[in-house]
Formats: sequence, C-alpha cells, structure tokens
Amino acid sequence: MKQKYLRVGGVRNLFRTVATNEYPTTTVRERTKVFVPPEIKVDLALVIDTTNSMQGEIDGVKAALKKFMATIDPNTAPLVALITFKDEVSVKAFTRDLNVLLKAIDSLKAEGGGTCPEASVEALAFTVVHVKKGGQIWFTTDASPYPDADMDGLTKLLQDNETVLNATITGDCSMVDRVNDEQWEDVVNGK
Repeated sequence: MKQKYLRVGGVRNLFRTVATNEYPTTTVRERTKVFVPPEIKVDLALVIDTTNSMQGEIDGVKAALKKFMATIDPNTAPLVALITFKDEVSVKAFTRDLNVLLKAIDSLKAEGGGTCPEASVEALAFTVVHVKKGGQIWFTTDASPYPDADMDGLTKLLQDNETVLNATITGDCSMVDRVNDEQWEDVVNGK
C-alpha cells in the first residue's frame, strides 16, 4: 500500500493507494482506491487521460487549460482539482493557487497506461463526490471505459449532485484515427 500526503487548505490529508473493487461504478475489476476526505469539495474538476495514446492530444489539452486559467482572477479563483487517470486514478492538485495549478498542468505527460480501455469512469466517480453541488467537471479522454464500468451509476451520481460534465472525447478503443494537436489548437482558438 502506498501512502501520500497532500496539503489542502492547510490541513494534511492522507491519501492511500490500494488495489480494491470498492468503487461504486466498478462491478468486477480491481482498481486503485484514492482517499480524499468527503468534506473537501471543489468548484471545478479537471479530469484528464494521461495515457500514452494521448500523445497527439496532450499539448492541445494543456494549451486549452492554460488559456482558460488565464481568464481567472487569482484573487477570486475557484477551488480546482486536477485528476489524471490511466489504469489508476491520481490526484495532482486541489488548489485555489493558479500558479500551483498551472505547474501541475504543465507537468502532464502522455505516457504509460497499458492497453485500451482506461479507468475513465472510475476517475469521474471519484471526482464527482468531491465537486460542490452544481459544480463542473471538464473531462478529456481518447479511450473507452472498462467494459464493466457502471455508466448508469455514474450518470446517477452526476445527476444527484447536479454536476455539469463537459466531455471532450477524441476517440475510443476501436478508433484508428485520432484528433491531433492542430485540431485542438483550432478548438482553443475558436476556429
């Protein structure tokens, strides 16, 4: 079992990563379990696929996130979570500090992750319980969820929390052609 500590609001919180099947949106497969105290709620969560297959998209995703962050007044910045996933879910940031968030975004790399599919539904299920009622999740992937993922359970979680899910899905496990950086730049620049 791995243990990680993360400072959130001046409080040290313990994160543990263990193999488990306790995610409510998983029915069969063992997955990673990340613990964040339930009272921690964010206004906005960024949930990003950082698997190797995202190499063609990751620079465009980072550019779009940075462009959005540049529009936020640092004095009134919302509490934002940056969550990444491959076959496991990872917490990269829970912060109002835009410099910390930009550094975490800048460090994103598309690597590893094994074969398609990925832990996208697990990442969303983990995230939605830490989003304030009526908050937003920005989600980006190019892979399908695991076949045993409980999409109905995830939909219910999102609806019950009145969470707005903004999804950018550039492919799935059966696609050969993918969206590339130039296409992302067009999206970012409004073309």
